[in-house]
Amino acid sequence: MDDFGDDPDDLAEWGLHCFCLGARSTPHHVVKMDDNGRILFRARLGVSRTELRHYGIDPSDSQVALLRAYDLIAVEGERLVTTFPVLGSEETAGLRTRMAGLAERSRPRSPSMCPDWPAF
Repeated sequence: MDDFGDDPDDLAEWGLHCFCLGARSTPHHVVKMDDNGRILFRARLGVSRTELRHYGIDPSDSQVALLRAYDLIAVEGERLVTTFPVLGSEETAGLRTRMAGLAERSRPRSPSMCPDWPAF
């Protein structure tokens, strides 16, 4: 599960989507800072700081504190773990395929109800 194929190993390069009800701000700028995106990519399955150094990533205490302040990672013992799911292109392709039928069934039956909705 550690192979995301052609997906970049830096979440800052991914299309990030989040639902942040009541948030002061979204975490997009934090993910793009320094090598935070690379930390988050490696932390999706849990990673120690020693393992991060193996990948050429040496997070500072302030980086980890900022990622924790935005609730992007949790510290579980010696391991950093993302607090959100990371879905690569393979997973999202499967989700899109399965959701197409649901989207079609949820469309209004009469085009006059929502004339701007695209056809599936």
